[in-house]
Amino acid sequence: MLLSPLAHFMRCRTAWRRRKHKLYNESYIGEWSCRQIDIAHIVNYLSKGGDNHTREVSQGMKPVSGKSKVMLFSHICHPARMSGAEKWLLFLAKTLAGKYEVVLVVPGSGILSKEAENAGISVAIQDSPLLWSLYESSAAMHQEFANQKASNSYHSLLTLLHMHRPDWVMVNTSVNALPAAVAKKAGIPVVWVINEILYQGTHKMDAVRMINRYADWIIGISEAVLAPFKDSIVNNKKWLISPSWNDAELHPKRWEDNRRSLRAAHHIGDHETLIGLISGMISAHKGIDQFIYMAGMLMPRFPQAKFLIAGSPEITEYFNKCQALANGTLDPSRIIFHPFESHIDHLYPALDLVVVPSMIDEGFGLTALEGMAFAKPVVAYDSAGLGELLKHTGNERFLVPKGDVDGLSHIIADLLQNQDLMLETGTRNRKACTESFGVDIFQNKFNNLLQEVDGVVHNLNK
Repeated sequence: MLLSPLAHFMRCRTAWRRRKHKLYNESYIGEWSCRQIDIAHIVNYLSKGGDNHTREVSQGMKPVSGKSKVMLFSHICHPARMSGAEKWLLFLAKTLAGKYEVVLVVPGSGILSKEAENAGISVAIQDSPLLWSLYESSAAMHQEFANQKASNSYHSLLTLLHMHRPDWVMVNTSVNALPAAVAKKAGIPVVWVINEILYQGTHKMDAVRMINRYADWIIGISEAVLAPFKDSIVNNKKWLISPSWNDAELHPKRWEDNRRSLRAAHHIGDHETLIGLISGMISAHKGIDQFIYMAGMLMPRFPQAKFLIAGSPEITEYFNKCQALANGTLDPSRIIFHPFESHIDHLYPALDLVVVPSMIDEGFGLTALEGMAFAKPVVAYDSAGLGELLKHTGNERFLVPKGDVDGLSHIIADLLQNQDLMLETGTRNRKACTESFGVDIFQNKFNNLLQEVDGVVHNLNK
């Protein structure tokens, strides 16, 4: 049941009197947070006849810094690797920290939380269930979400909002629905970042409507991601804002040293060409087997070519399959398995060419963008947002249909036979990705969104 600000105030005032001199902002009755409420705000509210943005968790005190506060919710925080979604959220958190008080909420300690803390960002740990059925456009999403909203996790999230009192929240990925619902219920503005392409199916538009219900703004990282979010449903809430990078964090001055170091560790000579596939996790949907098939085709013709696969081998059955495939090639020693590398500036400089053979429809293609930022040629499957990225940077010729290993091998063979073309393509990629996805492009779009968010927050805080 929604309480009006006046009813909420009366309920809180009763609690305050009962607790006498105890700190008012520590009281908590059921799922309601009882804070000090500006009576002038209540009067102002009544004089205007009320509004539709009633809060169950009323506005809290402003931070000492005077900045607005935003809470960012990550769906995962892996202890041994970082996904593209985690990297993107960390980039957003660092960007926001220049203007807002930022609190990153993670389900547990991991690389993401440590990187955030190293950047001076506050971290809160709060686990909550994920709604995979929404991402999968399954009919089960409604009942599963109802169960989540009736769970202890819902109340824990509400308590977390009570403790931190953000002015607005940002939730990351479609499966992270519960924080969005709790914040919306509390009347806190919600920015929902969608990184993935929702499954096709008869309930796909139900998933879109659910996201629309709890989001005030919807960020999609590609046109492919935003395709189902029709204007007739989301009412101009959607924003196309793609991932970017901070060039200083790539440490360009270290590239030559890092190149020599990693290549020496794997006994790769200066005359040899290193072709790489970079992934957070070695999994089938990233096309690791496709890459190995490609390597097997290229080995007889190009004895100077070596192949590196970087990623966490946590899916044991699939990793063993990939190792068996590698062992079946002409020279298994030329296929190198490298662990996940959190510092990408230690990895990409060693490569001469990046391959992204994703077998799913990607929302974007962060490893492809990273490869271009490091001035590498990139060859990829035309997988939705991944293909979109290559087309935006003038790399259509380096796209092949998903699953076309022969086509992949053919394009890479052409590059291996023309080292000048490889170098020219890498140099052009660096320039093209900066022009299309560089930090200035990102910041301009993001600032426009933040201007809207700040306007709403300002009106709510009057």
